[in-house]
Amino acid sequence: MAAFIHLSPDWIVIGVCVVVLSFDAFRSGVGRVVACALAFPITSVFLDDVSRAWFVETFVARLSTPLLNAAEYGVVFAVVYVLVYRMSMCYFGESGHVLLALLSGMAGTVIIVTFFVHTPALAVLWNIGQPIRALFAAHYVFWWLLGSYGALAWARG
Repeated sequence: MAAFIHLSPDWIVIGVCVVVLSFDAFRSGVGRVVACALAFPITSVFLDDVSRAWFVETFVARLSTPLLNAAEYGVVFAVVYVLVYRMSMCYFGESGHVLLALLSGMAGTVIIVTFFVHTPALAVLWNIGQPIRALFAAHYVFWWLLGSYGALAWARG
């Protein structure tokens, strides 16, 4: 128990995320993890266009606080997640593979942490410590994402 006292809260959050995503993948397949992993980059692309979209631009222009920017990201993420999940849900029916569930839980967590570290709108939700920022620094992002998406593709196949 003494080892957990000196453990950074960041590692506890990451561990809980791995457990939750792995359990969900074990229970119902990797569909939700894959949808979440695909929703993050699509949301980042859409977020740039939301501020220029007709009818929405006047509302989005008023979102000037960091918390409201995070809420905007969350709303766009939720919409994109539902769309991606609905487009691909017929392909995700397998469950019960412990190793694949654990692998997809770790890969999904790496993608989530990578986007939390490098998305300014999400910085207000989680104050990530320096060791995690160094581990997911900009010059490692390509390899983290490539490995994670590769692991999800392998878990899916």
